[in-house]
Amino acid sequence: MLPPIPMVKKVCVVGPPGVGKTAYIERFAAGNWRHEHVPTLAPKVTRTEMTLPLADRIQEVLVQVMVWDFPQNPLGGQRQGAKLRGAAGMLLLTRADTPHPLARLTALREWALTYAPKAAFVGVLSQADRAELGPGVFSRLREAAAAKGLPLMTASARTGDGVRATFLRMGELLVADPPV
Repeated sequence: MLPPIPMVKKVCVVGPPGVGKTAYIERFAAGNWRHEHVPTLAPKVTRTEMTLPLADRIQEVLVQVMVWDFPQNPLGGQRQGAKLRGAAGMLLLTRADTPHPLARLTALREWALTYAPKAAFVGVLSQADRAELGPGVFSRLREAAAAKGLPLMTASARTGDGVRATFLRMGELLVADPPV
């Protein structure tokens, strides 16, 4: 088989303070999870990679992802938004147990589109292991999000459930032909 095609992409993880952005990134990049909450005080960039197959090709893509983690509330205006410029993808996080999570993710996406209009988006309901979602709630949320053109997934940095899947979904969107 041919060696993987190298690709470097900027992916931003966006969400309100305390949603678990840093824990989510650390779980994916290093497999770590810290029990204590350590607030992010300045933007951090984590470099990680994933290898993905290309549809209809015998070659894979090695995607080096520069994951940006921001400390402040993302809807904080132009100063925060300017850091999103050049992003190829955005993982939008909100807690699974928050009221109206889809409305929050939609608002994040609308704000982010101002600064990165060509970015691919994946909505993530974080801390899903702690949320008590009734039967069928996630399915209904996923359908409603799909109707708005937003893939929606659940994840838990604490347990690791869904974290890798959300990054792989983002990777699939980044290497899609044509790009999403």
